[in-house]
Amino acid sequence: MPTKDLEYYLSRHYPTLIDWIDEDQMYSVSVPLLSGLVVYDEQLTNALAELIDAKREWLSTAIGRGINIPEPQETPVQGFVG
Repeated sequence: MPTKDLEYYLSRHYPTLIDWIDEDQMYSVSVPLLSGLVVYDEQLTNALAELIDAKREWLSTAIGRGINIPEPQETPVQGFVG
């Protein structure tokens, strides 16, 4: 079985949580499946950009250390729920 590389994991669609923290007046953006991967910023666009870099670093480090990387479940979109 071929080894999964960084580009493979970066191509996966990991669910992302976005929260607004009133007391700190900033956004918290995290990837729950990737333990400890969370960034904070006052601007959502900045936080999302930071998350891309942090996710790359998280995955690269995990691959380098041989850490098991959880993968998201692929589920088809059935319609809008909101």
